[in-house]
Amino acid sequence: MGLDNLAGRAAAVTTAIFILAGCTGDIENPADASPTASATTSPTTVAPGDASPSPSATALTADEVAALLPDSTSPQDFPSADAFASYFLDNYQALAREQPELFAALSSPNCKFCASVMAGYEQARADQVTIAGGDLVILSAHGYGGIQEDGTFGIEYDFETTPLIETDADGTVTREVAESSGVASIIVRYEDHWVVEEVGSEQSGS
Repeated sequence: MGLDNLAGRAAAVTTAIFILAGCTGDIENPADASPTASATTSPTTVAPGDASPSPSATALTADEVAALLPDSTSPQDFPSADAFASYFLDNYQALAREQPELFAALSSPNCKFCASVMAGYEQARADQVTIAGGDLVILSAHGYGGIQEDGTFGIEYDFETTPLIETDADGTVTREVAESSGVASIIVRYEDHWVVEEVGSEQSGS
């Protein structure tokens, strides 16, 4: 679902939630680049809750993480940061649902967005909640941004989401969210592999 909708049960994300070099808001010092990532539609997901994600039973090694990521994410440059960032935004829902160990490995302990996504899946399973729609579609041919003073990469993408319908265990519709569009923002850094520091969004017209 859209990044702002994903904040659902925790707090609505209506502006980028980056805190970089003491400033909140737009990504600082954007740099021109020619990234290679393409745009795709992400799988259906759930609305997150407030809790932190549970640690995976078996943490993946750096080599195992690298083997599971696209080859285009391996160099430590902006095109690779862009490829990883778009891969994460396209797939974070499926990763949290189907590969929680990989999702955890790609998420910084400080990533509030990542924690809320994982918590949302855990809560949805407990509540037997079903989600239809809410797919995120990256519209940008490539990301816009660059390397920051602290060595992280800040990248932005235009996006839109499809309508979302949430139903409870007996099939009653409990929530509906209209389609939306805006700018998704993500900060990533490279250690032994790429890691997401934070994700946020700003809705069009907000």
